[in-house]
Amino acid sequence: MRTVLVADSASIVQFILERILGKEGYRVLYTKHPRDLVHQVQVVNPDVIVLQAEIGGGKGYRICEYLNRRPETRHIPIILTTRITKTLDFESWPGVVAVLRKPLSAARVWQALGKVPEAPTETESQADAI
Repeated sequence: MRTVLVADSASIVQFILERILGKEGYRVLYTKHPRDLVHQVQVVNPDVIVLQAEIGGGKGYRICEYLNRRPETRHIPIILTTRITKTLDFESWPGVVAVLRKPLSAARVWQALGKVPEAPTETESQADAI
């Protein structure tokens, strides 16, 4: 089962993602506050983070930078959510693999998740360690 950690100040985003992803067996966890995100990432070790670009009054970029600098979180792909129409600027943020424009739709969610690289299998991880 893949785990998605959602960090977005709009509760509706959690509801929508739970409805869309839960049907396919994803576990969706949620936090509203940027101060809780880093702790949640350490506890949950999600496969994907869905992060509101404007969370906490514009702290999205700093969160991406922080997660990308840390070896234990650098591997976690980030999908940004935003209402802003010019999303090209966001695609260069550290760790960001996709930008998901609001309002969310199932098609947009699956398109964004399609850009998430596959996690290495246990065999590949063991081979890398050798």
